[in-house]
Amino acid sequence: MSESRVLLTDEDRFLLIRVSELLDEVIETLDILDDEKAMMSIREALRDSREGRVRGYEEFIAEKREAPHPSQRSMYPDTGIEGSFGGPHKGKEDR
Repeated sequence: MSESRVLLTDEDRFLLIRVSELLDEVIETLDILDDEKAMMSIREALRDSREGRVRGYEEFIAEKREAPHPSQRSMYPDTGIEGSFGGPHKGKEDR
C-alpha cells in the first residue's frame, strides 16, 4: 500500500510565488526610498505636476515627431560651431 503526501498544494505554491513577488516589490521600493537622487527627482516631478508644468501624451508625441533625430542635432548648439553627432565635423573650409 502506497501512501501519497502532498506537502504543498497548487494554491500554496501560487501564494508563495505571490508573496515572493510582493517582497521583491517592497525591496525595490525601499531601494528607491534610500536613493536620495531618485527621491529628489520624484519630489520635483510631483511639484511640476501640482503646479501644472506637465503636458499630455499627445503633445509629447507630437513634440518628439517634430524634433530632429539625435544624430541630426548640432554637437555645439547655440555656439555657431557646426557639426553633428552622426558624422565627422565639417568646417567651412570643407564645404
